[in-house]
Amino acid sequence: AKESINALRSLASTYDPGSRSLDGCGALFPSGTLELLASFQLIPGLDPDVTSRCEETTRLLSSDLSTSAMIDPLEGGIFNSRVGSSWWLPRFNLDCPALARSTIALLTTYRANGNPMLLKQSLAAIAYSEKHFITREGLFSLGGQQKFKTEDWLWSIEELEKALTADELKVISTISD
Repeated sequence: AKESINALRSLASTYDPGSRSLDGCGALFPSGTLELLASFQLIPGLDPDVTSRCEETTRLLSSDLSTSAMIDPLEGGIFNSRVGSSWWLPRFNLDCPALARSTIALLTTYRANGNPMLLKQSLAAIAYSEKHFITREGLFSLGGQQKFKTEDWLWSIEELEKALTADELKVISTISD
């Protein structure tokens, strides 16, 4: 139990508020980390220091994710990985098992911190799964995957130049990197 608590403390420490990321944890949506840290918040009698670290990391990480491009605000899907080190450019593919894990992580985090945005996004992800991954038998297609062309999701520089003024383009370029 003591080693588990030490490992949990170390995991909570991998979150860097400066980069808004889990240092060294790769490009996948951090479902397992988020779910684990949120689950430990729900355990009564845990060391208050560890609970506090889990709460802070879970709150910050879930806030970063719930306001990022990893969660599609239009259709409700949750992308399973990102390009680069920020959450602002996902890889545009969705698969049923990763979507289920991400949804469970967001629901567990909602239970731990009560952020209503996480509940709303979880329910939207469930609706997305029901719309895109349900089989004729009423089950979910575990091998089902949707891939999208990146260019179908992003504007080109040329399209932005046509749609925006030079000042607007400068602001958008600076903000979106």
